[in-house]
Amino acid sequence: MATSTVTWPKDVTAERELLPGGVFVYHLSHAAIGRLGRILLTPAPGGGTRLDCEVYGKGSASVIERRRAVLEPLARAVSAKLGGR
Repeated sequence: MATSTVTWPKDVTAERELLPGGVFVYHLSHAAIGRLGRILLTPAPGGGTRLDCEVYGKGSASVIERRRAVLEPLARAVSAKLGGR
């Protein structure tokens, strides 16, 4: 899992954490919105990587939707870097 190739937008900050089993977690925040959620990269059996995207669920429905609208394209970009679609 190449982690040095991830480039975040200037208004997004990421803290990377390595969990047991080789799982990388990116905790993402936005300058205006605050906490967005996290992207988890888990080694898959037989090779490859599983990507999970979790939106921070605290707040009103409109705030959660704003977070999702920012986080989802970031997760897609990470997936593309890993060879996904």
